[in-house]
Amino acid sequence: MSPSRDTVGFRDMSWIELFFGFHGRIGRKTFWVASIPPTVVQVVAWVGYGSFPVPPPVLAFSAGVAAFAMAMLNTKRLHDVGKSGWWQIISLLSLPLIAGAYAALYQDSPVLALMLSLAATVFSLWGLWILFEMWFKQGHTDNNRFGAAPKIENVEQRLNDEISQMQPTTARLALINMPPPSGVIDRKAKVAARMSRESGFGRRDARSG
Repeated sequence: MSPSRDTVGFRDMSWIELFFGFHGRIGRKTFWVASIPPTVVQVVAWVGYGSFPVPPPVLAFSAGVAAFAMAMLNTKRLHDVGKSGWWQIISLLSLPLIAGAYAALYQDSPVLALMLSLAATVFSLWGLWILFEMWFKQGHTDNNRFGAAPKIENVEQRLNDEISQMQPTTARLALINMPPPSGVIDRKAKVAARMSRESGFGRRDARSG
């Protein structure tokens, strides 16, 4: 989750790096699509307790792996908007604060409970804003401290490569469509006239004229 000096973008990632790597950046579309598998695994794991003939430790391990993969996706998405992956923890801080508020009420400390509740509200709103940025905010269009932009391409280099690949074909087409030199045309015309005279068509044409 710490900043990386490398320039790992989504185009350079394997699936292992995408789901279990700390570095790099991913865009919104990649984040939404890649979030589906770990989300499904977590839902199936939690619903499966007591319902599926699978040992609970296996389901718990699967849910943990899926949660870790989701955290790595969140990290790379936050990198894309210029934030450290640690920012996603803010959305979780409200949970212990709320639990502390209930404990304070149980201990008959309403002032402490109120303070903890207000803090939980602040962190909840802050966490919602972080989630909004992670889900919907457009990432930086250029490189940032976390790596290269996921969709950056060297357009000039790509165009040069395409032009280089097209040059041989263009040259062949130009040679095919190029008219022959004037000397070749004169020789062909002379050969055609001689063949016409030898065949007699030219004399008959002349008599008919």
